[in-house]
Amino acid sequence: MPTISGFLLFDRNRTAIPAGLPGIEKVPIVLHSIGTGEQLAVLTGNDGDYTFYNVPNGDYLIVEAYGISGAVLTPGNFNNAVFGFLPRAVTPPISFAPNPPPGSTNLDCLTPNTIRVVIEDNHLTNQNIINAPVRYTPFEPLEDECALASPINLITAADNGSFGFFPAGTPVNTSAPVEPYPGVTPDFEYALTAPGIFVPSGGEYTVQNIMTNTESNIIGAWWRIADHTTGNETGRMMVVNGYDPGAVFFRAQAAVSPNTDYCFSAWILNMFKAEGYAEPAFGVRIRNLSGQVIFSEMLGELIPVNVNVPEWKQIGTVFNSLGYTAVIVEFISEGPEVIGNDYAIDDVSLREIQRIIPIPPSRCQAFTDVIASVALQEAALAHIINAEGEKIQAVAAIPGATAEQLAAVNRSVTRLIRRVAQLENILQAKLSAARDGVRGCLV
Repeated sequence: MPTISGFLLFDRNRTAIPAGLPGIEKVPIVLHSIGTGEQLAVLTGNDGDYTFYNVPNGDYLIVEAYGISGAVLTPGNFNNAVFGFLPRAVTPPISFAPNPPPGSTNLDCLTPNTIRVVIEDNHLTNQNIINAPVRYTPFEPLEDECALASPINLITAADNGSFGFFPAGTPVNTSAPVEPYPGVTPDFEYALTAPGIFVPSGGEYTVQNIMTNTESNIIGAWWRIADHTTGNETGRMMVVNGYDPGAVFFRAQAAVSPNTDYCFSAWILNMFKAEGYAEPAFGVRIRNLSGQVIFSEMLGELIPVNVNVPEWKQIGTVFNSLGYTAVIVEFISEGPEVIGNDYAIDDVSLREIQRIIPIPPSRCQAFTDVIASVALQEAALAHIINAEGEKIQAVAAIPGATAEQLAAVNRSVTRLIRRVAQLENILQAKLSAARDGVRGCLV
């Protein structure tokens, strides 16, 4: 019977070349039959290897599925497969990677981590999945401890700011075949990704999944990257080659409430991996529907080059809607067409900042809380006293226990009981005061 085998590999330098890479061990790999729904999960071996044997002819999906249960040690006998729902592809935590670069926080993918294969009386080898290190740096928490960003994203353009998705197993370096959001990026030209070509070039952008083979990747100027949303071949991102100060590379309109604070943010990555070139230059601008600017700020200096690992950084700003019921939010290019002014953008959001007003308890509730706390403390003291009694019984039952040992235990218990008695006096005073206060609350 045929076999299917491959490796889960760790690409520390994000070369996207499997030769010589170390493996990632103890990660579940699932083989799922498209025809029957049967599947089997194995844990990768010491070298990141996995094998399935006794695999019948048919169409299958191989899925990196960290977090699922029931995986057996590789190799796995597909005769033991059971019916199951196809799991979602998930990379393991960065702690699974051997010797990750400093500052890494996560693993993403440089190859699809869902692979479709066909078995026709043949053995399949080198069905490899490559994970690589990445850094995710979230937005600084709001300074006001009583402020909370709403979970509702008011950005609906560009698939709610995510730039959309491809089906699992889509090849890397796949762009949306036609410009997917023409109204979102009015001042840049859409370009399809292509191997060995500088795409996008100055004044261009693309919307694609994992990027590994543009000329800028090949010569070592740009990081090979995956999107922020999923970190694998299913997620799409916008890659921008900046030019022309004032050119808009993201624009969306959103309904807002007047005189309300909002947080406008996005995850942005500096494409460059080499120092000594211009930094990305862009900013945020927020206008009313008449075009009047109500807020603007430069943001490019917030994403300097990271030479250790590509870094997705969530950046943005807080603004007030003033008296308006709708706003236009924009990211704008602020630098010329120079080497280094290149960046990727993903997961754009506009969220209302909700302020939580603490409500102090009523007078009656305060007295009730005191009585409840006394009851809890009394229950705890009862357990302590019971434990001390069991201590005395245990010592007394010891064969040959001396009078000195029994006296020592008795002194210890006596000291504790005296402290309990002192605490009981305090609790009694608290209970009396609370009881007097709560009488006025009873109907």
